Amino acid sequence: MHQSITRALEETMHMQEVDCARMAQNDGHRNHRRISTMVITNRLGCLCALLAGTALTTPLLAQEGLDAAASAYVSEKAYEPMALEHIEGALQDLLGGDMDAMIPADRDISPIEKAMLLIDTQEEPLTRVRYVLRYHWQTFENVEASFVDVQRFNLGPVTRLEAIEAYGEENVADPEIFGIGPNVGWRFVTVPSAKSASVLLAAGRREIADDVAAATSCLARTCLSTETVDGLAEWQQWEEWPEAVLPVAYPAAINVDGEEVSPAYLALELGVAARLATVDDSGITWDMPRPMGPETSEPSLIIIIDRNLGQEIMSDGILGIAPLDKKDDMDWTRISGGVYAGTFRQQETRATGPLWPEDN
Repeated sequence: MHQSITRALEETMHMQEVDCARMAQNDGHRNHRRISTMVITNRLGCLCALLAGTALTTPLLAQEGLDAAASAYVSEKAYEPMALEHIEGALQDLLGGDMDAMIPADRDISPIEKAMLLIDTQEEPLTRVRYVLRYHWQTFENVEASFVDVQRFNLGPVTRLEAIEAYGEENVADPEIFGIGPNVGWRFVTVPSAKSASVLLAAGRREIADDVAAATSCLARTCLSTETVDGLAEWQQWEEWPEAVLPVAYPAAINVDGEEVSPAYLALELGVAARLATVDDSGITWDMPRPMGPETSEPSLIIIIDRNLGQEIMSDGILGIAPLDKKDDMDWTRISGGVYAGTFRQQETRATGPLWPEDN
């Protein structure tokens, strides 16, 4: 972990120094007085400092604090730290590019998308699943780190049981068709660098027993519930989601027919719809929400994606943004889509406020 942190921090500090130098050159007051210490905010929301005649100790201080925080995050609550070599290798195989190149394959992949990609590259494929992602950030001596907890729940067994109750076991496919595999949770810690939006620093994994998952709340539903989010909020009228293809380095579709978008791509679509992610000629940039007050481990962003809850091939995702002030309501963005009458379509809607329990 130390080597990854050091490399990322050095690249980040270099990027910040360059940004600060450019901004200092444009300072109309630079000729009026000598500035020995100047602190300004760059476009990434991090602080950068130009210290005249003083060696920067920020990378060392940041490494010590970030190392401890990352290690603790991927080790607590029954998570077990995982070696990064295999994880990064699987991602490189998926992207088909050099992660160490001058312009690496994962340059524009946000911590959110990377977490979605990594959990699926590390686990066996499943078709009926629920993803629950929680994101928060923390700064370490001017370096902003992303902490992402993403859990994947296998809804195949409970879907099969419901089908058996409705149609009889003789009329229901074998368990393998519905999907066999554990409920898992992964945690990732990343930092931005000059080359990548999310350099992976640490990872941890845990398995979640079925009885625990069935008793755990995934925002107004139990984590193994097959209920949709239709009745959990006062959703606005559906609107068609544009068919524009976002320029991503990973496969946007899961199957060869393009009938279902990948969870990472749907997360990006949700980010664009919620105005957290922007796409322009320079690439894709996320502007993560930052609630008021001191930094905490409470999530500032939550994403839930349901895949194929019923018989149809479709994905339904919601993104919730924590309010800037706790007195305000939470904003939700939803995108749902699948193949209808032979055509792939997606729609979007929005809601404000807390999600309600299933039996509301």
